[in-house]
Amino acid sequence: MSPKVFVRALNDTLELVDQSDLRISITWDWLQAVAAIGDPVKQAELLLEADWNVIEDAIVDGLEKIEPARTVKSVGGFGVSRLQAISNGFTGLKRSAIVGDNEIGRMLNVLADAAPDVVAELMMRAARRVEWMY
Repeated sequence: MSPKVFVRALNDTLELVDQSDLRISITWDWLQAVAAIGDPVKQAELLLEADWNVIEDAIVDGLEKIEPARTVKSVGGFGVSRLQAISNGFTGLKRSAIVGDNEIGRMLNVLADAAPDVVAELMMRAARRVEWMY
């Protein structure tokens, strides 16, 4: 699937849905499909072409479910909240270790391996939004 076809399919699917929770669920499904491709170059192409705001909304929803204030251990042995670790770009830690949810973490690991700058930016933007909620 080309990036343009991917974006059109995602947008066409979301256009039919008004309910926010369902839109987020559909976006997660699309992100899981991208993560399942197994080709980092193709994954990066698709992520770069997608509407980051749509993806960010799904990530915010995922972050709200993982107890963002919960402490994770940093590389230096100092405890920081999941939200702080995410906001700082996951320095030294795998995303799955930070988020504490295997499904979300595994998907973020795969996508971040394909497009680290994109996923880091999206995670930082989402973390800032979640932080304002707490």
